[in-house]
Amino acid sequence: MFNFFSIYFRFTVATLKSDYFLNKYRFLVWSFSNSLSFLVQLILWSAVYSNSTQIEIHGYTHNDMVLYLGISRLIECITFSSLESHVSNAIRDGKIANSLIKPIDFRLELLFRSFGQILGSCVLFLPFYLFVFIYFFDFHIIFHSIPPVFLLFSFIYLIYAFAINFFISLIFSCAIFITIKYIGIYQLKKTLVGLFSGALFPISFYPKSVYILIRVLPFSYLRYYPSLALQCKGTIQEHLIRLLIGLFWSVFLFFISNRIWHKSVSNLIIFGG
Repeated sequence: MFNFFSIYFRFTVATLKSDYFLNKYRFLVWSFSNSLSFLVQLILWSAVYSNSTQIEIHGYTHNDMVLYLGISRLIECITFSSLESHVSNAIRDGKIANSLIKPIDFRLELLFRSFGQILGSCVLFLPFYLFVFIYFFDFHIIFHSIPPVFLLFSFIYLIYAFAINFFISLIFSCAIFITIKYIGIYQLKKTLVGLFSGALFPISFYPKSVYILIRVLPFSYLRYYPSLALQCKGTIQEHLIRLLIGLFWSVFLFFISNRIWHKSVSNLIIFGG
């Protein structure tokens, strides 16, 4: 077991160094752009609520919305997984052939690279989001007022969020075996996640017919349901049902991604490398 982690943990460290620490300008640009987009969200919703005649919109006060957006960003930090760029580079350079014949599992390599992305994401963005929490709320009171059962639900949701995020990213990465370029594939995934996960706003803001559909899709487990649990919204019975559905999606996407991956690898042809 120790040898297993010592081998694959190197990919975590390599990703952390190459993607986050070697280029300080890239580090600064990522930090600035992500913080700016979050501030724009806060300003936008502040304008919406200040011009609304209602204190609550779809069950959310202004403070609830700020808290939701902050929690959503925190969830993104600790469940982040984006494999498309690395898979695209490996295929384009022909290095994936060596990765596939080495006595290591390339998907486990991608998994541990995702851990490196999470660590880097936390270093980049977590301090700013924590500052926002401290500025708008009493951080200590918020997280000490959450009942233990909702903390347990939140922890399970976060596991689901990472697993589903990883498997979805793996499925989209398989399309790169055909396209080679990853930008279009990545932007498509990013758009779907942004629209259907609750990253931009709670999915309950959609029309009822659309909300009924979206809430059973796996995307809602990436942001919306973990945020609800941390805000103690919903009943215990509702969360238990959602956790069962989330377990189904995690297992289903595991098998689907596994099948698509084997199919893509079996049809792969590399020239040079």
